[in-house]
Amino acid sequence: MQDLTLQQDGKLDPRRVRVWLAVIVLAALALRCFNTLARTETVDRDTASFLYQAKSLVEGDAHRWFAVHTKPPVYSGLIAAGWKLGLDPILAGRLVALIAGLLVLHPTWLLLRRCGPVGPALVGLAILALMKEPMRCSGRCIADTTYAAIMMYGVYFFIVRGLVDAKLWAFPLAGAFGGLAYLTRTEGLMLLPLGLLMLAAGAIRRKLPRPAALLGGLAMLVVCLAIVSVHVAMVSAVEGRFTLRRNMGQFMLYSIGATHEVIPSAGKGPTALEVFASHGLSMAASWLTNLWGYLSSNIARCGGYATGAFLLAGLASFGRRLWRWQPCQLGLGLFALSLCVLSIIEPHTRMLLATIPLTGFLMGAGVFWIHRQADKLNLPGKGKRGSEMVIPAIAIGAVLAISAASVIKFDSHKDSPLHWAAAIIAADSEVRGEPAGRVASSESVIAWHARGEPVTFSDNWTLTTDQLREFVERQKVDFFVLNVHELQNAGLDDQDIRNVPAFLEIIGEARSDPRSRDAEHLLIYRVRAER
Repeated sequence: MQDLTLQQDGKLDPRRVRVWLAVIVLAALALRCFNTLARTETVDRDTASFLYQAKSLVEGDAHRWFAVHTKPPVYSGLIAAGWKLGLDPILAGRLVALIAGLLVLHPTWLLLRRCGPVGPALVGLAILALMKEPMRCSGRCIADTTYAAIMMYGVYFFIVRGLVDAKLWAFPLAGAFGGLAYLTRTEGLMLLPLGLLMLAAGAIRRKLPRPAALLGGLAMLVVCLAIVSVHVAMVSAVEGRFTLRRNMGQFMLYSIGATHEVIPSAGKGPTALEVFASHGLSMAASWLTNLWGYLSSNIARCGGYATGAFLLAGLASFGRRLWRWQPCQLGLGLFALSLCVLSIIEPHTRMLLATIPLTGFLMGAGVFWIHRQADKLNLPGKGKRGSEMVIPAIAIGAVLAISAASVIKFDSHKDSPLHWAAAIIAADSEVRGEPAGRVASSESVIAWHARGEPVTFSDNWTLTTDQLREFVERQKVDFFVLNVHELQNAGLDDQDIRNVPAFLEIIGEARSDPRSRDAEHLLIYRVRAER
């Protein structure tokens, strides 16, 4: 077996590299298929929004698909394409997520291979391919892996072909992928400002010719904005004011805990600028807390805490080399900057999927650094054939074991109260011989399982009877589903919650074990025909 250690002259035969790559991809595919088959819960809170958005496009309402729904349109558009071809929409969404989860390995490898010796690059790719969070998201009908694949292609063209190889054509291509990333997840737009910032740094430090940096940045800006501007214009027209996404200001308030409503039940909610002006100090404190959360917890949790240890070991192995203008260091710089952007809202581990590949070579180098430290201990077997592979094999095996265990322990019934609420609505509709109609709730998944249409109503029981009646008539609501715990968090007691207007008739309750961490208690109401 050829040496994979971190040596400047240590190279594998290209054919053996291809064999290792094939093994890594097949292992990633097998793990993702195992996860997909084991994950019996196929429609969860996030999924339903994408399915309804795809349904709009399938039914011919392209404007509603592109601009009215709160989610960016690319992923739901791919679901709609599979739906049109005859696939079940949920299956189409999961296939897209699975394929994208594998596809992200391609630009990741192209980047890692330019970072240094092939050994750490291969080990880093294997760790990324088998990490827990990317694997789990590859089995869900959500946009994260699609976003990660698009973003990583943009990062590869920007860093490797643009900053390092100084190819001008790479910058507009990176801008195009940045625009597509924004149309998949809103934070994908960060590639543009962060890219321009790095171009400016390269020009100031004379790592890039200043005319080339200027032209590259201009090309990247023009192409990205050309793709983004159409969506921004249409979304802003729907909302009646400039915005990058629907209800952006309200979502920012929700992320810092200033409101319990993700989407306002009445009115438009504040703009992003109004939130910055009124809650600037709170947002700054929240930003620092969120950034620390990413650094201390979420990064390590992305692959199980073993990957956090590999990252720390990688930092130790690089030392002062972290400050060089090379692909690995540039990728790490972009990763650090991206954390600053992501920390604006509450941290979620899966938000790292598009940027965690930038740490791959560092993790691979960290594994070999651990190997070198172990070598100094004169352990039994040192120097024997294949001994250099023991630590990398243990590291990769640990990541695989953590991911496999997370699949086995997955709780497919965590959304059961939502399913029970949907079943109550469906049964009530069947008894009356009518379709489920329009279901007002903070969770569109309830309407999907009840085979109805969703109406967003964030749990805000402070509206007056007249306001509720006006909301019901304007939205043509047939059912209300209220989350008791959310209402209690908003300061209402049980008597207030159950003191509903006479035109609402309770038809059931759904609750999970109150001792569980994410306990839920839902009240299901039918809107009386006579109001």
